[in-house]
Amino acid sequence: MSEATAMQRRDFNVDFEGVQLGCARFDAAPGRPPLLLIPGAMGFIAESLPFVAELTAFFSVLTFDHSGLGASGASPNATPESLARALGPVCEREFVGAPFAIYGASLGAVVA
Repeated sequence: MSEATAMQRRDFNVDFEGVQLGCARFDAAPGRPPLLLIPGAMGFIAESLPFVAELTAFFSVLTFDHSGLGASGASPNATPESLARALGPVCEREFVGAPFAIYGASLGAVVA
């Protein structure tokens, strides 16, 4: 079994604009540098799994379902700025203050 397919997943929720934002952390081995993966506007965890599996060979990956998708509640007032503010403390907690890389696709690049 390759390291990419041996990843461990931990799901959790955080408050975002008064609703729950569904998040997941993926790790294949301890000590990998952290990466925040911010999907595009219609992105959600389930569609990112093949990409996340490849990334866990190199990183500890944190990602989420955008508002109204997957495990996240719909927040009609969400903006890229409010999402960035919500994700900052999550990254601090999950990555224990360590520096982390950010990869954003489409809207995710704006949030990054």
